[in-house]
Amino acid sequence: MVTGGAMEGSFCIRTADHIIELNTMYEECAREFCADYICDGKPDISITTTQKDIDTERQREVPVSKDGRIPSDYPDSYLELLSIYRKIAEAMVERGVLLMHGSAISIDGCGVLFIADSGVGKSTHTSFWRKVYGDRVVLINDDKPLVGIDEKGAVIYGTPWSGKRGLNTPVSAPLKMIYHLERGANDMVTDMTKSEKWKTLTRQSYKSPNPDKVMHSISMLDRLSANVPVYRLICTKNESAAICAYNHLNDIVQIQSQITF
Repeated sequence: MVTGGAMEGSFCIRTADHIIELNTMYEECAREFCADYICDGKPDISITTTQKDIDTERQREVPVSKDGRIPSDYPDSYLELLSIYRKIAEAMVERGVLLMHGSAISIDGCGVLFIADSGVGKSTHTSFWRKVYGDRVVLINDDKPLVGIDEKGAVIYGTPWSGKRGLNTPVSAPLKMIYHLERGANDMVTDMTKSEKWKTLTRQSYKSPNPDKVMHSISMLDRLSANVPVYRLICTKNESAAICAYNHLNDIVQIQSQITF
């Protein structure tokens, strides 16, 4: 029995090469939110939310948000969506998939992830790529994509959970580059030390409260930093920043394609 007109229901979505069954209290809201990812098939992950989960999410919210709302203003249906993705992130850790905080695109089939501190302008930067390179660019996820990681490399996936603007596409791409964005007077790409890369990736990845899963996350981040280039992108708020980054990406991809084993 649920309150506030909520209806129990279940359906499946596909992301990160997994079929996930969602047993929700606010089925209509969740179905609409996940519409592009709904699928048939036998699920290998099952997520169930309860009123306790919703109440916990409300407690996690800051006392006053940036837009002036307080936690009591958030509808239960919205908080349930937060709880669902938190549970998905937890379930994915042991399956070699990690939630990353960043804006992800694909250009000519190559996945690129832009990570940065809040307010630097990840979304603004990826919008320049779309303006300059047009249909060659697909916005995979504008806020919280999933990244599948193994010893061979990484794949980045779209999910419905993609920030306030809800920009995402139900596609995937091999992750070829990670850029850490920093604001500057000129556009340039610089190298990062191993410790800088590690600090950057850990700050922008999902952190499980489960100690055993933390070890899985550490192992995945080790593989990610070893197999996917991570560079610092110092950039302006201009389209020239996208051109600078693309030229660097193209050079790196060309070099990688010439390596034989």
